[in-house]
Amino acid sequence: MPTSPILRKDVIRRFYMTHTLGVDQQTPLGHLERKYDIQYLAGTRTITAQTSLHDLKIMWMRKWIIDHGGVAPSQNFDSDLWKAMVQSIGQRPVTSTATNILNFYLNAP
Repeated sequence: MPTSPILRKDVIRRFYMTHTLGVDQQTPLGHLERKYDIQYLAGTRTITAQTSLHDLKIMWMRKWIIDHGGVAPSQNFDSDLWKAMVQSIGQRPVTSTATNILNFYLNAP
């Protein structure tokens, strides 16, 4: 029996659906990401409607890494942040950023 491929967007959606309050299956992925990041960062940063999703993601990643005992990279390069994210959950990062992203969302608590 053939198996369906794991789609990155489905893995990411599952992570956000299980970690975000007040959402449902109809919530667009971008809204899920934004809502999760805002909930995770609550009380630690000033976030406005103009704060981009990319900036929210960087703030979330840096906080996640520190919250999980890691040291956030000094630069905001996505590849370095995702390596640190994977390390923060006890996994070994690889060269491929896409693989690190998938590994994080598949294995994060």
